[in-house]
Formats: sequence, structure tokens, C-alpha cells
Amino acid sequence: MINHVRTLLLNQPPNGNYLSAIGEELIPADFNVRQLTPPIERAWKVIFGSRPDYLFRAVRSVQLLQLIHASPLERFVTVKDPRLTYSPLHPPIFKNTFKIDVQSDDDITGVQVRNNEVVNESTGQCVWEWHVGIGSTNVTAKLLQTGETQTVSRQQELTLPGSNSKIYIPAAIANGVSLTVTITNPIREATGLAAILTAATKSGLMPEIFDAAKNPFASQLKPFADDYPTPTRWAAILLAMAYRIEELPVAL
Repeated sequence: MINHVRTLLLNQPPNGNYLSAIGEELIPADFNVRQLTPPIERAWKVIFGSRPDYLFRAVRSVQLLQLIHASPLERFVTVKDPRLTYSPLHPPIFKNTFKIDVQSDDDITGVQVRNNEVVNESTGQCVWEWHVGIGSTNVTAKLLQTGETQTVSRQQELTLPGSNSKIYIPAAIANGVSLTVTITNPIREATGLAAILTAATKSGLMPEIFDAAKNPFASQLKPFADDYPTPTRWAAILLAMAYRIEELPVAL
């Protein structure tokens, strides 16, 4: 497999040979998603979020692999397959991905959107989209992911449902105009990764991934998880998690 450890940690279906999104790496066509055990599933959701979108998974996997490559355990990334389709020293740049986009078939000059949020890492959703309809007296916004709506008078700034972001519709915008607002929120720097990984280890993960009867690399990695400082300790835990996932049955 290509990006073997990354593929195992993500545990997502194959994405084919056409890679169109920034940071996307190939998940081989012959990879089968594994049925995670409860401790690993709980840890996975702490690390990647309960319902992460593509972008969050991509950024988080880059953070995890950078951590592993920065440790003395880097060799374990390629121990099962020497191929890498990414450069550990030159990860994809996501900065320009985080933005506000407002689209309409009508003239929406003067529409303003203010956003100062970062991703809620408990869910792992970066991209949010709203449909905004403009009436004669009211403005209504609907969050497309959940259906949640919010309505205010045209003279007010509207808080987009499910967020702290706000949109202002100037009086000059005609009645009946509709628009779509897409906000891609930035992800915190990897400096907060230690707290996330600490929380993940409290889900019953450690006995599950370091059972030598279930993980062929457990005995090699456990001393690093027990006695070494970070980032080596986190690298050992992530590698053990990946290779334990490999041994799990295929999801139905």
C-alpha cells in the first residue's frame, strides 16, 4: 500500500486515482476499511473528530505523520511498504484553503461576512455552508448540514446558524435575491496535538494496541511509549494504533 500508516490511521474507503483536493493522498483501491474495536473507535474520534470532513482528515493526517517522521521511529512508516506519495519535509500548504466564499447569480455588492472561528475539533468539520434568502423585510439563513435556520429583520446583522459568524445584507440588495455562503474554518496549529493524543489514550486504547498477541509490532513499540518523551512517545502510540488497525477484520 502507498502511505501505509496514513492509510491505516485514516481507515477510509479508496478514493480512486483522481486527486483533486489540496493535501489529498492516494488511498489504494485494494484497501479495505477495518471494523474498529470500541477503544480504537473512541480514540479515532478524539483524534479525527466525530464526523470529520475531508479537509479536517487531510490536515490532521499531515500533523500526525509529521510527528512520526520527526521521531526516531520514522522507519516504522515504511516497514511494510517503502513507498511514500508525500514529502515529510514539504507537507501541503493549507493556509489559502481557509476562506469565506459568497456566491450568487444576482448582484450582492456590499454583502459582508465576518468570521473569527476555528474548527470545532470534537466534530472535525471545517467546511460549513448556508443558503441565505432575502425577503422584503427579513433575511433567513439555513445551515445546509443540519437544516437549522435563523431569521432577522433586514436592518440587523444575522448570526449564521450553528456558528458565531455574522452576515450583513445592505438595504440596496433587491428582494428575492438568494446567495450561498461557504466558510472553511482554519484548524489550530499542531501545538495542541499533545492534549488531543493524551485524551485519546484515556479511551482504553493502550491495552488494545499494545497487546502482543494482537499486534506484531507491539513489543517493539511499547518501550518507546512507556519510557520516552514526546514526540517519540506519541509516534509509538500512533504507529501501534495503525498496525493494530491493520489486524482488525474488514468492516461489513
